[in-house]
Amino acid sequence: MTFRKRQETTRPFDAVRRTTCGNCPTGCGLKIFMKAGQVVDILGDEEHPGNKGSVCPKGLLTYWHLGNGARLTRPRIRERLSEPFRSVGWDEALDFVAKRLQGCVTAHGRDSVAVYGEETDPFDYLAGGDLFARALGSPLAPARFFPGPFGPDGAIARMFGLPAAQLLCNSSRDWCNSRCILLYGGDIAASDPLAIGPVMDARDRGALVLSLGSSDTVTAAKATMAVRVRPGTESVFLRGALRRLLAAGKGDPEFLAEWTEDEASLRKAVQDCTDASVARICGVAADELARFAEILGQTHPVSVIAGDWFSRRSLTDVDLWSCAALVALTGSLGIPGGGLNLFGVSPFSFQAAGGRPAHDLSLPGLLAGSGSAPAAVFLHGDPALPGLDAAAALGSVELAVCLSQYPGAASEAAHVSIPLSGWLEYDGLLPFSNGRLLQTHRKVMDAPGECRPAYDFWRGLALAMGLGDAAAWADGCAAFCDAQLRANPLTSGVGLADLDPETNIPGGVLWPCPGDKAPELERTRFINAVTRGLNILFERNRTFPGTDKRFPTVSGRVSLAAPISAQSNPPETQERPLRLVVRPRVDRVAAWGGKVADGPEGTMDGVRVNPRLALALGLRGGDALEIEAAHGGLRLAARLSDDVAPDVLWVPEGTPGAAALFAVPERGAGGAPFAAVAAHKAGADREAARRAVAALLARNSQHQEARS
Repeated sequence: MTFRKRQETTRPFDAVRRTTCGNCPTGCGLKIFMKAGQVVDILGDEEHPGNKGSVCPKGLLTYWHLGNGARLTRPRIRERLSEPFRSVGWDEALDFVAKRLQGCVTAHGRDSVAVYGEETDPFDYLAGGDLFARALGSPLAPARFFPGPFGPDGAIARMFGLPAAQLLCNSSRDWCNSRCILLYGGDIAASDPLAIGPVMDARDRGALVLSLGSSDTVTAAKATMAVRVRPGTESVFLRGALRRLLAAGKGDPEFLAEWTEDEASLRKAVQDCTDASVARICGVAADELARFAEILGQTHPVSVIAGDWFSRRSLTDVDLWSCAALVALTGSLGIPGGGLNLFGVSPFSFQAAGGRPAHDLSLPGLLAGSGSAPAAVFLHGDPALPGLDAAAALGSVELAVCLSQYPGAASEAAHVSIPLSGWLEYDGLLPFSNGRLLQTHRKVMDAPGECRPAYDFWRGLALAMGLGDAAAWADGCAAFCDAQLRANPLTSGVGLADLDPETNIPGGVLWPCPGDKAPELERTRFINAVTRGLNILFERNRTFPGTDKRFPTVSGRVSLAAPISAQSNPPETQERPLRLVVRPRVDRVAAWGGKVADGPEGTMDGVRVNPRLALALGLRGGDALEIEAAHGGLRLAARLSDDVAPDVLWVPEGTPGAAALFAVPERGAGGAPFAAVAAHKAGADREAARRAVAALLARNSQHQEARS
């Protein structure tokens, strides 16, 4: 029985189906109201322990998807990119791909075939593509393209024996036990709005909430203390706090002695992050660092939430190591309310199968690599091609296949376009989540035309190429997902039927859930019979599944060894003293034709400029601003905003040409989090603009020193 308000539609309906939203890793429970087999309304499921009946704007955008006339509904093929597409049936499309692919393999070898995937792609695309690549004998499977720091070679994997892609120490249901929550480098209130709820619940119970980032955000506005640093310097500030904690003896000596090693490496990595250097590099007052460290040193346990679904792509090994070192130093691991928590985690890494190395390749690197571009490439949706023209990039391969729901730059530049079903149109698995949850999305309506799940494509192509018989491939996506759950040691205790919200307690199952015992209902002070599985990882006197150790490292302890790059700090430049950042826009899904933000079209376009910087450059709102970087330039309309610092320029994700300005990625597959740039009003004197910016930044620095 629930005391939450029941979510009921005012529209006529004859059936209600329960499922899970597939728009983002939050995994909200939904109630789908049906009339004569058609969806008439979508509301949140009040019984779901995560969203409790709420639905965010991204969920509301689903209405633009249902029945959208822009959807692709039939397979399309063409011999040459210069020819128009022709619509065909699935069998003809599969035969076409199979013959062309076999030609590529014969001429160039199996290593010439790449299945590209991004971490937010559907599970059946990633897992099916991985299985297909293994059957074909290609090492270029989706796993190779997850951000490097999140893989088995990252700092977190060396520290905990578990890659960052699988690390969420305490589910959001347990954050209410935290006494201090650090929100590092993200804006979860905007990008993952359901995730901010448990943080606010903890704050209302007396927890202190710290925000560390490079801009004024919705999340920062809700924090007890918000620190805004220069983009790319977040880890410098946090290492400065770690240095202060160590100097003051504020660590947990018992935990450090019993459960950690390489403490000397930690001390060496933070020794140069003095108050003065942190203030200079990060652009903050020294007293901010002192107050920040004081809060961390006086509260226990500490929980760190690093990044969000967008910013995590730019988190580096140093970022992740710094966050993990904080929770280890304070002894906040394996206890209620403590730990390092990352978004979009999953028990499926696709890294171990076949023993393939996990190289950190981006799609542009794959297609533009000298002499190593694949002969055939498979893509999902419309992946970003920073610095590349899709038609030019895909024109260099002999076979480009794009699986998508809508036409986009990639699908329209491919040889083959395969139409996919949406998450309301087939039964599938949702293992990527912000809460270490396994959930399922259920079919509630038929897909239009010949749209099918991505798994059907991989299975059909494998059989068309003779890569095993039908018995080797599960018959249907649901059976395939069930088999994947049973075969994974971290999920072997459940099947797809155990996750069905219509026949089980809503909210799925927390993993790890190995097959040696059924998931139990969690019963604690704040959690009572609404969550199945283990909320807290690495508890004392509990071994990690599949091991005989508390922490699944070689020694059974947490290694504090710092990445080499932790010894260096972000470069500073006089020629390009401003920092350009890219942030997500959540006001629309362009392909769906849906827009949910208030204001006229184009409000989000352009570049956001602090009014103080605009005054120094002689800019007014709407004026054209010339931006210069090492890799090119941009000309954009200026939008005045206090949300950005005077030395920062903010452009929305997808701004044409913006991604090309970023340096060659040195901070993971997502690229650098900022680009060093210079800027001046279009038509104005460049040197005069440089002098004006230098004077502004000097005044800002003097102001910070005065505050200290």
